[in-house]
Amino acid sequence: MGNGGSAGSAGSAGAGAAAGAGATAGAGGTAGGETTYEALNVCGQAPSYPATASFDDGSGELSIDGLEYVLRRLGSRTPGKFSLTRTTEDGGGSGYHHDVLIVTDDGSVLHASKHRVHAYTSDPPTDIDETTPIQRCTLKPEAYFQSCVSAILTDPQGNEAAECVQIYADWETLPLPYFQSCEPASYSCTPSDMQRLLACAPPDIYGWMTSNEREADGPPRTRQLLEALRDREPGLYRFDTTKDVTYAWGSQIRVMLSRSSDPEYVLTAADGSRYGESDSTPYSTETQRCKLQPPDYFQACIDALDAGPIGFNQPACAHYENQPIFPWFTSCEPAEPVCE
Repeated sequence: MGNGGSAGSAGSAGAGAAAGAGATAGAGGTAGGETTYEALNVCGQAPSYPATASFDDGSGELSIDGLEYVLRRLGSRTPGKFSLTRTTEDGGGSGYHHDVLIVTDDGSVLHASKHRVHAYTSDPPTDIDETTPIQRCTLKPEAYFQSCVSAILTDPQGNEAAECVQIYADWETLPLPYFQSCEPASYSCTPSDMQRLLACAPPDIYGWMTSNEREADGPPRTRQLLEALRDREPGLYRFDTTKDVTYAWGSQIRVMLSRSSDPEYVLTAADGSRYGESDSTPYSTETQRCKLQPPDYFQACIDALDAGPIGFNQPACAHYENQPIFPWFTSCEPAEPVCE
């Protein structure tokens, strides 16, 4: 699947459970131990603003989603978990590049990547399937990232934006241009089941009903997610949501893996936090195999989303309840967090 992530454990016991929704870098991991891309990838879930970039030869256009938010945080050295997935396909071949970035409290970045490249036109054909190990990197100055953000927002098809994304190449691995220097490093964590499932692949659809700088983008993506579940489309889905009540509220990141061989069910797990007047309590749920609500349920939720109002627990079907079963499911049973 996707980035080739494993749903297995990453890191050593005692590193501390990965924090749930809204976690910052370092909260779920420690230096030392693992050195592989697979280890950092599972520890780096769930990334804030997972960014994507793709180039399609048919349209001749570069599509960029969410990268400006990631670049702003890299420029300001804001601690957090981030990712960038770059894909290219044309008559000469195809390329897939997935980068995991954890900005630590001291402003350095833990980074590892995966690259899959296939060139049809070379003789013999070029086939690359490799990962880079974990490195600790020093970021370029903030002015560099500000320039990239400006280029992406003002001229997303221009040369400067393309240089910042690094998506064009003669079918080779594409290192990110964001670092001044890097050195070998290691990292360990005890991942939650949600992290293990989300590490299987970048989500096919990522929806959210939360308040942040991309709040307006959430409902349309949530609609796409509801349509996919209504139509029983196989895929990996991520949904971030909140629940507000008097003097308390909560946030949750839920992952759902739907398979064509088992269309009425999803594998699912969630991380989140419950907030009181003066404290918060993180939690993680174990993986379950859950039966989806009938298609009519999801269509009714889509209709409610379209009709509005949106916000403060509305529509109710797009916000989680403090109940044993998430409202999109009718029943659940314990399961293992496996990718396939």
